[in-house]
Amino acid sequence: GKLAEILDSDEQEELNNVINSSLSENNNNVPKQWVSKNNNNTNAEILPLNTYKKDESTCRDFRKIVNKNNKKYEETSTACRDENGNWIII
Repeated sequence: GKLAEILDSDEQEELNNVINSSLSENNNNVPKQWVSKNNNNTNAEILPLNTYKKDESTCRDFRKIVNKNNKKYEETSTACRDENGNWIII
């Protein structure tokens, strides 16, 4: 989505790691914060919204709110665990 266009590859990887850990560790509506290691003007909040089963997989909806250079980008996404337990954004 739009976030892939505004974040560099290092930031995308950092943010994906935070998304994975927040989906695995945080309760619903408990946010996890991220700040880019390369740019203090780039940060995000990941907010898991709910957890449910879909075709026997555990899924979660979550909101990403990214702030970069005083602009705010918000996306809502869904991720489900694959057979290895990894979160895959669908």
